[in-house]
Parts: sequence; structure tokens; C-alpha cells
Amino acid sequence: MTKSWTERTWTGFGLTQTCTQVHAEYCSLWTQNLFVRGSSGFIKDFIENFLPTSTELYRAPCRVQVEWDHGWDDYDGAVKSLTSLARVQAHNPTTHLEFVPEKLAEGTLPEDDCCTCCIDEMRADDLGDEDWHSVLEHCICAPSDMDIDDWEVYQYGWITRSALVHNMICNDNKKWVEDIRAQKMTVAVRFGKRSAPL
Repeated sequence: MTKSWTERTWTGFGLTQTCTQVHAEYCSLWTQNLFVRGSSGFIKDFIENFLPTSTELYRAPCRVQVEWDHGWDDYDGAVKSLTSLARVQAHNPTTHLEFVPEKLAEGTLPEDDCCTCCIDEMRADDLGDEDWHSVLEHCICAPSDMDIDDWEVYQYGWITRSALVHNMICNDNKKWVEDIRAQKMTVAVRFGKRSAPL
């Protein structure tokens, strides 16, 4: 069911899509007070579309949450560009950046959790693949007796590696900040089920 405009998270969004003058005058006010949450790809697209210039990056959202899947979807690790996040932090270090477990952000409950290992095993059973084996050593589904508080701790436990990424993006090394602002460098990370962040 579609929410009314007054109940939507991004109230006032329509004013960013009117004419060039209103967009220029209003967009920076809108983005500064915004709380943005999504995958790293979504955040990257948001920044590139709404904050494309250095001037606009100084008026970045007050809070950004990256839904982090701790690499379980990528067997050997996929490269994820974090340049946009680094640019936001370099231009506006007051932006509060957090990495949150994707399952918690999406509202998955302990009883609905099914790990990649179990999903792959179910697919193999459906296909009659008797030689199937998981790259994971064992199932990582939530234990059935886990309450919601334990579930939250459990999910944050899986994304502890994202602290390395957070510290890299939010570091205050002057040369780093200058190079990011001048677009002299890009930032990317690779990790997956079998690899730590690189």
C-alpha cells in the first residue's frame, strides 16, 4: 500500500524535481537534513545524482547508513567502490556514517533467517545434485531459540569486519582528505566468504 506524502520518509522530495531554480535553492536544504539508508550501490547512485559537485558535498546528509551484507553473497569477493562515501566524509566530516546489517535494516526476524549455505543446499536438493558442497564450513542461520535482542547482537557480530572499512573512509589523514576532495584517487574494497577486506 502506498503511503501518503506526510508519512513518507523523504518528505519534500517533490520540490527537488520541479524547476532548475527551485531545485538549486531547495535541494541543499533537503539533503542536509536527510537520513539515507541503502546498499553501497544505492548510496553511490544517490550521491552521484544529488551531490555531484564539491559544493553540494559540503551539504551532505546528516546521517548515512550502509546496509552491509558482510560479503556472504560473494564467494571470492567482489570489488565494491566506496569512493562516493569517502568523498562525502572528506567534504563533510560531520555526516554520521554507519554500517548496519542488511538483514536488520530489511526487518528480517530470527525465525525468517536462512543462510546462503542452507539456501544452496535446498537448491542442490531440488536439482538432485548429490555432489554439492558449501564453501561455508557450516550453517550460519540464526539459532531457533534466539530472541530479537540476541539476533541484533548476532547480526552485528557478522559485520565486525566493516569497522575496518568505516575507519578507512572516516580517517582524518590530511593528504588522504585532500586527494579525495581533488578526485585524485578512488577507494574500493574486495572481500567475500573466503576473504577478508582488501
